[in-house]
Amino acid sequence: MPSKFRNFIPCERFSPEKDRYVLYVNYCCPWAHRTILVHGLKGLEDVVQLVQVDARDPTHGWLFSGRNGGPDRDPVYGVRYIKDLYLKADPEYYGRITVPLLWDKKHGES
Repeated sequence: MPSKFRNFIPCERFSPEKDRYVLYVNYCCPWAHRTILVHGLKGLEDVVQLVQVDARDPTHGWLFSGRNGGPDRDPVYGVRYIKDLYLKADPEYYGRITVPLLWDKKHGES
């Protein structure tokens, strides 16, 4: 099933702006690892916030546990699970909860 959240930057709705986006990653995930590398190689450290989710819960998916140097809550919204961000973007969402996740703080969506 294709992702419901498939957008591009730049576009009319999502313009490149400093401090507008958050990239949620887990350092063990190979898909997220690729985005971490590009984030560093492109010098986006001061443009796109990088936040580590560091554990997986079998029921709720990726979470902020506070272990391994990551935060115990999302620094933007204070939630414990990435799932809460997906549901903030779409309360009816029922698909997979994955990282990496690029989040737009301006519109509150992925």
